[in-house]
This record gives sequence, structure tokens and C-alpha cells, in this order.
Amino acid sequence: MKLYVIRHGQTINNKLRKVSGQKETLLTNKGIMEARQAKEELKGIDFDFVLASPLIRTKDTAREITDKEIIIDPRLIERDYGINEGQLIKNTNPKQLWDYNLNYNNHHGETVQEILNRVSLLLKDLKSKYSGKTLLLVTHSGVARAIYYCVNGIPEDGNLMTVNIPNCSYQVYEL
Repeated sequence: MKLYVIRHGQTINNKLRKVSGQKETLLTNKGIMEARQAKEELKGIDFDFVLASPLIRTKDTAREITDKEIIIDPRLIERDYGINEGQLIKNTNPKQLWDYNLNYNNHHGETVQEILNRVSLLLKDLKSKYSGKTLLLVTHSGVARAIYYCVNGIPEDGNLMTVNIPNCSYQVYEL
């Protein structure tokens, strides 16, 4: 299975430097343009299936990228950041939230292990269901980061902030 994992385009909360998590926030004009640029970059790829998170920002990004039917998969929803959702990023501690060894949960959301487990089960299911297919997953930075570490392994220091996932960037995996 060949897997293309793309983060949604810039949103209003991204522009305001706020944590969105599972809260809805719309694409900005820049986010729409980023998705259209991604469509250009991916135009030669024939996706067998396109899956997206149930949040508006990913569905809108997916619609900009492809005319194919979009399968909504709730397992692609962004990490639950609990009490940090809606807060300015500078008022949170992303390094603490993404420290695998610490497994911080004072934010009353998903722990690092919980999102990694969710994503690991998703990847296992996709490999079983879509063997030999090419998939596009339209998701969020947290899920894209979790996919990266599920495929490549957890670093010894547990710091999962070393991978940067910009808006509308994508990674390609052969699973």
C-alpha cells in the first residue's frame, strides 16, 4: 500500500497561532491556495481511495485536491488537546504534550500513547483493507506526526516535536 498523508491547509486558528485540536476552524484564503498547490503537486497520482478526518478543514482541503469520493474516517480526527483547545500555542507546552516518555495528561485530552495507539490501529486496518492500493489521507498535524512515528519508530529521548508538519505538506509511505 502506498500512503500519501497530507495536512489540511492553513486555518483561521493556524493564522491566529491557536490550538485547534478537535474544534472546528475554517480554511483561510491562503489555506485554499495551499490545497490547490498540493493538487498541482499530486496531479499525476491516481489515488484509489481518499480518506479524510470528519472536521471541515480536512474535508474542504480534500475537495480542493481531488474530485474523487471522500471517505470520512473518524480515526483521522486531530488529537484531543483537552483544555488547550482554543488557547494560544504560546500559552501551552507542545514539547510536554508530545513527550512520549512523559506521557503527559494534565490537559485532560489524549495522551501521546493514546494517539499513537489510535493511529497504529488505523494503519494496521488500512494495510489489511487496502493492500496494493494508493491512498490519500487528509488529516491534521498531530495525526500526521503520529503516523510518522508509528512508521519510523519513537526516538530514545521521546521528543516527538522534531518532525515539523506544515500546512498542506505531505509525506509518502510504502507500507
